[in-house]
Amino acid sequence: GLARQTALDRISSEGVEFHESVRRGYLALAEAEPDRIKVVNARDDTETVLKNALKAIAASREVKP
Repeated sequence: GLARQTALDRISSEGVEFHESVRRGYLALAEAEPDRIKVVNARDDTETVLKNALKAIAASREVKP
């Protein structure tokens, strides 16, 4: 998240309210289109985040009837 960043670009320098608004927008999209957009918890350790992201990608590539 923002706490890990050392140098801020234009988007990163926006306030928390902006980032929360963007997050809510993406979560709404994920809820509206669950077959197309997946949410991965990025608060876990790096290895777990990667494993869960790859699992979501693999599941989305499976042939569906």
